[in-house]
Amino acid sequence: MRFLKLLFILVLLLSGCNQEKPSSPSESTKAFFEYAFNGNYSKMKTHMNKQLLEIVEESYGMEEYVYDVTDNGSIKSISIIKEVIDGNRATVHYLAKMKNGKEEEQKTYLIREDDLWKFKFIQLSEIKEFPK
Repeated sequence: MRFLKLLFILVLLLSGCNQEKPSSPSESTKAFFEYAFNGNYSKMKTHMNKQLLEIVEESYGMEEYVYDVTDNGSIKSISIIKEVIDGNRATVHYLAKMKNGKEEEQKTYLIREDDLWKFKFIQLSEIKEFPK
């Protein structure tokens, strides 16, 4: 009986080990920005789709990209407003809270890749449709 209890506890602990993988576009967005704010580029990359990651690494570099997506370092936090999922694509609207106290609604586009929601594109100003 003691063995079964230990086995049950082990299973519960191991099932919690996979919690780092966000299960929704909103969770992926929050994780992405948290890693960006903390300069954890390696974990941030896990939330970027292959195409975006390739563009960033060839054209920008991660440091410059983070500077851009955090609005030149002026965003201090975000809160999710809503997410819209359309098959393997999603749009997440969020409120960016700036260091100067202002707030601005922004959005990001995600795509389901390798069974995870990953950033395809971040739009800091309004556009009409999901980027192709």
